[in-house]
Amino acid sequence: MEPLPEEQSSITLISIPHCVDEDVRNDALKTVETIESIRRVIPVYLEDLIAKINHWGALEVAKKMGLEAVAIWPAGAPCLALAAHIPQLLQHEIISNDGIVMKYEPIMLSEEVPACTWSSSDIGWTSSHPILRKALLGFYSIVPQYAKFYDMILCNSVYELDSPVFKLVPNALPIGPLLARKTWPQDSTCLAWLNKQPAASVIYVAFGSSKMASAQQVEELALGLELSGHPFLWVVRPNFMDGSTVKFPDGFKDRVSGKGKIIEWTLQEAVLAHPLVLCFVSHCGWNSTMEGLTMGVPFLCWPNIADQFSNKNYICNVLKTGLELMKGENGITTRHEISSKINTLISSDVKVAGFALVITTRKIQDHYKNNLKERQQDHNISTRRGHVIVIPHAAQGHLAPLVKLSLQIAAHGVKVTLVNTEFIHEKVMASLPAKALEEDQSPPISLVSIPDGLEPDDDRRDYVKMTESMRRVMPGHFMKLIENINSRSNGDEKISCVLADTAAGWALEVAEKMGIKRAAVLLSGPASMALALHVPKLVEAGILDSDGTLKTDEPITLSEDIPSWSSSELSWSCSDDPVMQKLLFAYVSTAAKTFKIAEQILCNSFHELDPSAMKLIPKALPIGPFSTTNHFETFAGNLWPEDSTCITWLDKQTPGSVIYIALGSTTMLSPNQVGELALGLELTALPFLWVVRSNMTDGSTAEFPKGFVERVADRSKLVQWAPQEKVLAHPSVSCFVSHCGWNSTMEGLTMGVPFLCWPYFADQFHNRTYICDVWKIGLGLEKDENGIITRNELSSKINTLLSSDEIKANSFQLKGVARKSVAEGGSSFKNFKGFIDQI
Repeated sequence: MEPLPEEQSSITLISIPHCVDEDVRNDALKTVETIESIRRVIPVYLEDLIAKINHWGALEVAKKMGLEAVAIWPAGAPCLALAAHIPQLLQHEIISNDGIVMKYEPIMLSEEVPACTWSSSDIGWTSSHPILRKALLGFYSIVPQYAKFYDMILCNSVYELDSPVFKLVPNALPIGPLLARKTWPQDSTCLAWLNKQPAASVIYVAFGSSKMASAQQVEELALGLELSGHPFLWVVRPNFMDGSTVKFPDGFKDRVSGKGKIIEWTLQEAVLAHPLVLCFVSHCGWNSTMEGLTMGVPFLCWPNIADQFSNKNYICNVLKTGLELMKGENGITTRHEISSKINTLISSDVKVAGFALVITTRKIQDHYKNNLKERQQDHNISTRRGHVIVIPHAAQGHLAPLVKLSLQIAAHGVKVTLVNTEFIHEKVMASLPAKALEEDQSPPISLVSIPDGLEPDDDRRDYVKMTESMRRVMPGHFMKLIENINSRSNGDEKISCVLADTAAGWALEVAEKMGIKRAAVLLSGPASMALALHVPKLVEAGILDSDGTLKTDEPITLSEDIPSWSSSELSWSCSDDPVMQKLLFAYVSTAAKTFKIAEQILCNSFHELDPSAMKLIPKALPIGPFSTTNHFETFAGNLWPEDSTCITWLDKQTPGSVIYIALGSTTMLSPNQVGELALGLELTALPFLWVVRSNMTDGSTAEFPKGFVERVADRSKLVQWAPQEKVLAHPSVSCFVSHCGWNSTMEGLTMGVPFLCWPYFADQFHNRTYICDVWKIGLGLEKDENGIITRNELSSKINTLLSSDEIKANSFQLKGVARKSVAEGGSSFKNFKGFIDQI
């Protein structure tokens, strides 16, 4: 009787004997023996227990010791009313002493209370086994038998839904819905699996902790789920099939492996709250009934024992939030019955049994959740979470920073749903390390996907085609996703804010139409966005033509404190591809419209970094640099698996000695350039860590100079993708050869690492100007007359950079400013806190 470890919990867990053998506890027909043993043994231990820790226990013991006593009813309110009226049912010979219904008419406690009507097959103690029926009747009889020992009886229900019922039990106090904990180990990998499924598509099948099924019934259920054609999540306990290991039909698991997940136990409330769950095939135990109603999930009812039949009637005939699965003449629910009822339940063409039923379920859910909210408010418990939905553009450089921001927001108690295209979502899930699927490591954000309008084998490197398809197809799917989430949520779980990448302005348009708060997330430097906002004026003034070409020899200047842009540094410049330039310029030109729709512009920057540019962006809110959380280690939003062995390799190197080369997710190099880069690194004689994507050499696998890999083997590490922030934070890293994308720029300066700048595309050229000429934390690599950065240029600039005390000092100073901004009291810290308070 020693207490279990509390682990700072307000609940103390202890145990006392019940004197029941294991084989008796697992045999339903020996329930009488179980109950009698508990009644006989527990009061003796409780008297001793209460005397020691002033804790109340069994009702009779509590009264004996002069303590106030409160009973807890574990089933629904109608069954409580039935239990309370058992003496009257016996007195009027409506039931026998063994619980058998003696009349053909249904038992009706009140004509005004439809929920309190039972047929002989629905009554809570119904069983074909006399011993079990007697045990169940004895359980129900506790309510009137022990009425003198308790002052009130708590019920896991809601008054507004069952108010007529509670008039029949005056001392009942509804306090539901309660949130339950489970006693089996829980498989949280199902949540990661759910995130991969189409919206509102998954059938959830779970029959509680005691339901048993015959081998034939298991087979029919399996084949029925397969026949439905829908993804399904099926909880199959080890003892589910008449107490033995479950056997599935031959080939079943292989045939459904792409759309079915079978687990032994799960986080049921988290599953039911997931926006991808479509319906709940349930045994209708009261806990499951309350959880399904609270989450607004329609039921397919498959009761097994006791009050589950009454709960089925409550769901199907009173609340009208579910359909019943019928048994055949041999007592088996067939595969066709299962498949047919699933399709009836979810079909939008079936107005009464489908759509209307779902709408009713939502109303019931609102009753339950509003009741929970009111109770929490009465006890001064804050229930307001807010729910942010985040939309990154379909690219690595856009996804990773928005994952960081999502995790930061979630760390402040706000619910976050991250929406990717189906194509990107699959790549993200495939790149997750196994650790990310562990229960305590899974991302604290919901991951969902919507179609981008392209076929799986379409070339998504065709930026024009992809952008046009996304713009045409995704807004409709996004609106439906929000509607589905909101219909499943109470006021505290509905979408309260849409955060959209500036490249996904269509999402802000959807938010505006739906009356939802909205903010754009700026993933480039503030100067680049200030330029974009001035494009209409530049075109009007004749400085730019309609395709974005600079029409004068003079660079564009917005402010004395902001570096000017030459024609080659404009973020849309693409002189060798006019079609791409026109597309990029069109995207930049829409920035003003996107920013007008947005109520705030969240910037991955900090005020001290570029205050002049910030002044030119209305509604700008600098909250950067976006920082990592504990979960970022296992969920960084990568499209390629990270090779963490590079950190172990770095641990073996001399501090301040390693050159880190990473040119982002889109930079392409010619075979000639790859050769020069490799030989330049060899020429330095310094250790280096080089990220070489599989498609970096003009889309194909990189080929190195002959013998290069062997010659540098003892001082190099080549990986396809790296945990970049960990690398940059490592003391062995001396400098960063970078493409100067804004994410890499912010990560490098936050870690105080000097840059060698190798811009490739868009705003990267202007970022190089800031790094080299404004902040003075790096050097630029220059191309020769053939457009190649030579081995000698690379080797020479590395040596110059590493010998520059000024650059090192500037890097260290800027690192301090960046970190101070996100520390408590810093500019970005205050801005981010203000944003969280608003949502």
